[in-house]
Amino acid sequence: VGINPSTGVFSNSGTNTTPLAGDWSVTVMVTDSQNRTATRTYDWTVGQSNLQIATSAMPLAYEGENYSLTFQATGGTAPYTWSIDSTTHPCCFVGITPSTGVFSNISSNSTPQRGIWDFVIKVTDANGITSSRSYQWEVAPVDF
Repeated sequence: VGINPSTGVFSNSGTNTTPLAGDWSVTVMVTDSQNRTATRTYDWTVGQSNLQIATSAMPLAYEGENYSLTFQATGGTAPYTWSIDSTTHPCCFVGITPSTGVFSNISSNSTPQRGIWDFVIKVTDANGITSSRSYQWEVAPVDF
């Protein structure tokens, strides 16, 4: 969180961070063209966000078959933006649609690879508040 020295806008824009919940004092200083300064302290309250990912688990998938799961979030302010924060699954076989939270392999024209894969799914609300959740996703062989 900071202040733009040219515009005076106080924000976290462009910092890739979110403010911590709590009661804070922020002191702002301005300097004019004559090098005169003025300061003022403001009380700033940052509320606790209740944004969380509501999807509890990733259901079993099968090697060689299409897979789709829509992640759900609660709290925060819609619209939400979804992303995969980290994964052990090989690149390009699955992804998440940022605007819908649909986790799928369908757009890649490839099917998931067998194994147990770790994923961290992240959701960001309209105010830039984020929440992440870790999952294990099992892709099993198809037994005929």
